[in-house]
Amino acid sequence: MQLTKQVRVFDETLPNSAPRIFDEVSGILFWDDITNQRYYDIIKEMREKFWIPDEVSMNQDVQHWHSVMSEDEIELFKNAIGVLAVLDSIATFFDKVAADFIRDSAIKACMAFIAGMESIHNESYTYNLSSFVSKEEAKEVFERPKNNEFMIRRNKMMMELFDEFLVKRDIESFLKGLVAMAGLEGVCFVNGFTPFYHFNRNNKMFGTGTIIQYIQRDEVMHSYFQTVVVRDILTQYPEHNTPEFAEFVYDFFEKLVKLEQEFCEDLYKNTPDIDIDEVKDYVGFRANLILDNLGLDKIFPAKKNPMPWITAFDPANLNNTKTDFFEGKETNYVKTSEEANDWDDL
Repeated sequence: MQLTKQVRVFDETLPNSAPRIFDEVSGILFWDDITNQRYYDIIKEMREKFWIPDEVSMNQDVQHWHSVMSEDEIELFKNAIGVLAVLDSIATFFDKVAADFIRDSAIKACMAFIAGMESIHNESYTYNLSSFVSKEEAKEVFERPKNNEFMIRRNKMMMELFDEFLVKRDIESFLKGLVAMAGLEGVCFVNGFTPFYHFNRNNKMFGTGTIIQYIQRDEVMHSYFQTVVVRDILTQYPEHNTPEFAEFVYDFFEKLVKLEQEFCEDLYKNTPDIDIDEVKDYVGFRANLILDNLGLDKIFPAKKNPMPWITAFDPANLNNTKTDFFEGKETNYVKTSEEANDWDDL
């Protein structure tokens, strides 16, 4: 289905909400009249967890950087920052383009909020790294994603799907782009946080670890949101809910997991106290969670978290608040009912 180009920001002749995501609407967002109440729940959850980088002190991390971090650890830290910086830069742009394409005003609002948070994540890497090194050294770190062959190969598959959507601007390419974004945020991002939790378990860089927990908490919500949008589209436009699309999703995650595992081998090549087989299984475990949220079968061996030590740094434990939609999913999900949603109290 090829959509006509949206040329008006506001059209007073159209309704404020519509039954399907790509139906034309006026542009007015009334949160008490949206097609899927989960989008309001999601944006509330994201808003309640809003944060900014300079809320977190880097004083202790500065001391660790100059006194207890080895050369190999500093190199791993820099490479890991480069990983996250490229992913957040890509996510900020794609979410903006996706928000322009979608018609549903509630989904647009969620995507706009997510794009804003991705830019804050990116700011945090600048804030973090500039606490330890000179501007020139930091600039070199932000060049690394363009020169690492493993990262380039891993990113290329997702970039091709994003570029395909930019050219075609149709529902099929949009769905594929959303699947790629769910993988970027739910697999590549989450796995990219592991080095920083590794430093934390060795009693180092706790300020950085706090920032990473905040970011992971956000990214898990973002990935969940993307799977909700995919499932809504497939429900509302059943002509796209085909065995071929399911096969595309399975094939995408099989390739992404393999490339991410290869990248991990390179990333941790000088970190002997990281169990690379454990990390590889963890990559598959995170992919399984996304497949499950998409309503598909888990295809990777790890059905439970193969890195139990990392649960100590799970952002779900931050302030004793469970926020991991993947782990809690809809069994712990409280959907706002019309009776409970007392808009007069807002």
